[in-house]
Amino acid sequence: RQLDLEEEASAWTCATDEQGRVYYWNQVTNQTSWHPLSPRSESALPALGRENAELRQENAELRQRCEALKLELTEELCEAKAALVALEAKLKVEAEARARSEVEGAQLRSDHEEILATAVAEAVEVAR
Repeated sequence: RQLDLEEEASAWTCATDEQGRVYYWNQVTNQTSWHPLSPRSESALPALGRENAELRQENAELRQRCEALKLELTEELCEAKAALVALEAKLKVEAEARARSEVEGAQLRSDHEEILATAVAEAVEVAR
């Protein structure tokens, strides 16, 4: 078995790509890697491939959940904005009603004072 490991290890050579980056190439399997592989790590490649596939699946599921949450939050935001607009409209109506009430109250006070002043003037006239 030691001879097999040495043969596998010697099958790897350094190479450079068109951009001058160093990579490793297995002359027997025609496999490439950015990192040097030992025979032990090469034997781990199927497990890494499964793990990579599992991570890609998990990533896809997380993206779907993220999109669903984004849609849900968008709907909630629209509902909140609609509620805010309705509340602002209600507050505006109430403020306008309060302003009218204050104007009417001021007018009533003015009328009351005028009536009172007239009554006092009449009482003074009668008393003379």
